[in-house]
Amino acid sequence: MYWMHIRNRSQPDNTGQARRRSGKIGKKSIKMRIKFDEPIIGKDNVLEIGSKDLDDFYVSASDTDRMNLFFILLTSLHYYERNGDIVRAAHLSFLAAYYVFTPLTPPGSHYLALHYMNKAISLNSLPEYSEWLVVMEKGN
Repeated sequence: MYWMHIRNRSQPDNTGQARRRSGKIGKKSIKMRIKFDEPIIGKDNVLEIGSKDLDDFYVSASDTDRMNLFFILLTSLHYYERNGDIVRAAHLSFLAAYYVFTPLTPPGSHYLALHYMNKAISLNSLPEYSEWLVVMEKGN
């Protein structure tokens, strides 16, 4: 399934980072777009998405696509959780928590973020998830 396009500015090295022309090492550039006929984020792309990618999407997307991204994150979360892919489900739960708490911030975002961050931690307890939980517990 194709939901997003990962655009490399150069070839990735063995850490998954791309060496830019300037010689500096940087993360892959991800170009995300909403496709209604493919509402599940592809297995190869899920773990490539970071919080900065969500921020970049939010800044450049229409209001409708901003909301649609949250539902794609949730749909993908349920898909991977149902199929037993706990690492991807946890990462998607983290992304959903981050996205609803930081750029999207609808009414009740604090409660939604806590729910999905706690879920991420229960599926795959990573230090990054725990650090964000502390931030989210303070509210927004």
